[in-house]
Amino acid sequence: MDAGTIAEVAALYGSPVDPRRKDSHINCPFGQFHRKGFDSSQGLSVKIVEGGKSPAWCFSCNTHGTLAHVFAKAAELDDAYLAAAEFIAKNDGASLGGALARFSRVEIDNETPNSDWTSYAGRCARLIPPYLLSRGIIQTDIVNFQLGYDDRMERAVFPVKDADKKVVGCIRRAVVDGQNPKYLDTPGAAAWKRTVFYGEHRIDRTISTAYLVEGPMGTIFASRIYPNVLGIMGASTGIGEVRLEKLKSWGVKLIILMLDSDKAGQEAVYGRWDPHGKFLPGLRQRLRPHFAVKIATLPEKQDPDDLVRRNPNLLREVVSGAKYLVADAGLTGVARGVTLPTPKTGNTLTITDYLRRDTRPPN
Repeated sequence: MDAGTIAEVAALYGSPVDPRRKDSHINCPFGQFHRKGFDSSQGLSVKIVEGGKSPAWCFSCNTHGTLAHVFAKAAELDDAYLAAAEFIAKNDGASLGGALARFSRVEIDNETPNSDWTSYAGRCARLIPPYLLSRGIIQTDIVNFQLGYDDRMERAVFPVKDADKKVVGCIRRAVVDGQNPKYLDTPGAAAWKRTVFYGEHRIDRTISTAYLVEGPMGTIFASRIYPNVLGIMGASTGIGEVRLEKLKSWGVKLIILMLDSDKAGQEAVYGRWDPHGKFLPGLRQRLRPHFAVKIATLPEKQDPDDLVRRNPNLLREVVSGAKYLVADAGLTGVARGVTLPTPKTGNTLTITDYLRRDTRPPN
């Protein structure tokens, strides 16, 4: 399959590719099965084979086979991939060679991306799993975020609502030991995870500050203290054009990033190098041209919900110590502690030093 055709495949579900390379990276259709801390954004590497079948391999979940095989299997679970699967079958042949390694097959009856998720969330809201209560969830959280439980799948349910309070889908978390995958999103997640923030149904347009965290639990707990807490639903999800425009339309001027302090969280902020040596920009590069951005550095192995559970003042201290991020085209590191050249002097500094130095708001 030629580079242009692969680009068309990616465009069917909103994932850009670079056709100038001998291989391209597009969103893995099985991203919902990726473990936390692994890339689920552009993890599927597709080798461009002019006039032949293109093999694909996901560096996160180890899904591999021909591109036709991968998308045919994805379409069995999620109708959102039917168009891509049909297009590939027509242009690359419907070969079912290859294998899907370490992939958990999950039967989901008749669910489709167009299912009535509002009614589904309403049914699930009648029950609350003990797991959520054990994690410190209180009645206010349950009401504000319509938390619930799917007793058939035995999963906690986190409805995802848009700014109009419409349920576009649900994040379902395992609450039974040994249950895999840990997270099983409702069909169509590949689309709504790139266009909706978790918690945006509670957006206050009169406040110009927004707080970005990774997941639902961080959003719920931090929302007890701050308004406009938005979950990006995975460190590697990033901020696409639709969500960027939403932030602008809501009148956001200042964004405070409160992502986890682990490797995935740091790469999400500062960018990362892919296996082929290409630098993939992070939230720093995405947000800084449009907003003032501050970094709130969380303690190692601590999420916002961890801090609030222990003592809400701990999170307040982290946010009050957040430092402004200013433009610096020469800084392309991917984690704190990485030594990098500065653009003006040629000396080196770490990202930790960089943040400590840049305490001024942007002009």
